[in-house]
Amino acid sequence: LKLFISSLTEYALVLTTNKSSVPACIVALLIGLPVSYYLRPLVFVVSVLMGVALPLSTIFIKFMNDGGNDLLISLYIRLVDTWPDYIYLITSLKADLVGLGFGAVGAAFSAFPITTLSGNGLITPAVSDNTALYLWGMFGLLGIFLYLMQLPLMFLLNKVQDVYIKSLMEISLFICICSWTTDMLESAISSFFVGLSIYVAFVI
Repeated sequence: LKLFISSLTEYALVLTTNKSSVPACIVALLIGLPVSYYLRPLVFVVSVLMGVALPLSTIFIKFMNDGGNDLLISLYIRLVDTWPDYIYLITSLKADLVGLGFGAVGAAFSAFPITTLSGNGLITPAVSDNTALYLWGMFGLLGIFLYLMQLPLMFLLNKVQDVYIKSLMEISLFICICSWTTDMLESAISSFFVGLSIYVAFVI
């Protein structure tokens, strides 16, 4: 039954536009197995650092949009357009150190646009498609620090051998991997589980 539900979930995720949720779900399920205990620290480190490394790579590598395939086309769009444009706008506004503040990035900007924060009319801080960039655009370097704090959070949750806390660890890892290509904090459900995980990590 568990295998059937997992397979059905994976198929449903493939049909969505956020393809990072597919490997995220697989990794989160596998990392919960007892045999993966000693691999968890490595997976945590790679998962968190990849969220920063992917958009950062667009500064040093000029990606060309060759069309890709249907599964990876959304990632190509981020590598070619979304992330470089977002980074260019934040740095051109000289907000790379302290950020733009609440309401100046993400959905809040889409609902209440600020004219002075729009680049050429096409480039805006409304979409970052990466949680590390989202926090960076809002809080500057402090945002990157907050993003990296996922690492000690997952380590703390992993220390406790409790089925419910282990589930929170798996959910935190899932959110972390999905955050590579999504503003996860724009989702109320994701934000709820992030807050719940932080609370549990403080009280255990």
